Amino acid sequence: MMRYGFGLLLSALSALLITTLGLLVLTDSSAAMLAVLAAVYLALPLLGLLLITWTYYLWRDRAAMPGQAHALMLLPSLAAVLIVPLVFTAGQLGSQAFSAQHPPISEVHINLTGQDLWLDASGTSTSSGGSANLPMAGSEPERLLVWTRWPDEQAIAQGRFPYEGTRLKANVDSMARQLGGSEENTLAPAPLRMTTPVPAADELPLVYQYYHYPDRIEAAAALARTSNLETSRARSLRHAPVLISAANLSEQTLVRVEIDGQALAMDIWGRALTPTRDCYHGYPNLGPALLPLDAPWQVRWQEAEAPGVWHQATVSLPALEMTVDQQKQARLPRVLLYITKDRQVLAERFQEIELADDRLGVANTGVPPGLPGAAPCGSALERYNLNNVTPLSEPWRASRRG
Repeated sequence: MMRYGFGLLLSALSALLITTLGLLVLTDSSAAMLAVLAAVYLALPLLGLLLITWTYYLWRDRAAMPGQAHALMLLPSLAAVLIVPLVFTAGQLGSQAFSAQHPPISEVHINLTGQDLWLDASGTSTSSGGSANLPMAGSEPERLLVWTRWPDEQAIAQGRFPYEGTRLKANVDSMARQLGGSEENTLAPAPLRMTTPVPAADELPLVYQYYHYPDRIEAAAALARTSNLETSRARSLRHAPVLISAANLSEQTLVRVEIDGQALAMDIWGRALTPTRDCYHGYPNLGPALLPLDAPWQVRWQEAEAPGVWHQATVSLPALEMTVDQQKQARLPRVLLYITKDRQVLAERFQEIELADDRLGVANTGVPPGLPGAAPCGSALERYNLNNVTPLSEPWRASRRG
């Protein structure tokens, strides 16, 4: 092997230099740029000289060059080059496995205490990627705090992260908060309990809603709204939900809504369900829920002016007629609830249908009969641009009454 001494020396130097630079990149991010420069001006020329030397030996000895010499000259540097990508790949796989076991959790906080509310924002971020604007004003219960709680490996290892996978741990019975005061004051635990069961649909994402009362916190898990529920493919879900919208025709802000014991997601652009004033977007969407379409619903809600007091009404759903072809191309069923000043609840059913010409059709039952007064935004069709959407049931007409 002495015939290849110079090449073996270059191989050792190249492998040592590349390994050193790779470890520097992995362990000291501040020195990464220095390592890159060293790779360009030292490692690459040295590696190039090694390849030239190896090519010379190959030409000089023809087929007589032993395989051991090939391996000793080329494999150490190749192994050194692979260190960084292999470590990054292993880290990525580990991160993916961690994320699968500990996904980020969506939370909504509703301040019904009547006082300014401070919360522990560590490990959270809002949709903008920044930190939450605290405190939550006690004078504006309709304003919600919406953030994502990110799992932390150390907190999970120490048992401080409140969730196990996507489920709130059964032993979590308090949450740190502060009413009034200032940012310098110490947060204290307030009693917490889950008030609704977690929806039995593992394939659908959840949002945890925390209702803060003066003496307690009540938590409810609800199905979250996602764009994945907006196409006909969602009909093939093992648990296909009903998509709920609401027209708040009362004069009160609704801060909490449940149907048949299932909580509905209440985040409407960072607000609760305020009285209908603006028809620009039509009636707002609440969250989906796992509900029957052939039985009455028990709807109950709380209002911001009297938090903790439940109001309840029973609503029967009208039948929505569709052809067999329309049923095959229909998206998830939708229901628009009209909640009136005298606390009645009436329902309109509607369904989006994907038509053959790539247009969208909408079948609906129209404004429900018996609605006291006018529907300020007409029927469920108001949300659609009828230049691009085809009404399939209700004849198109001026939909506003009165």
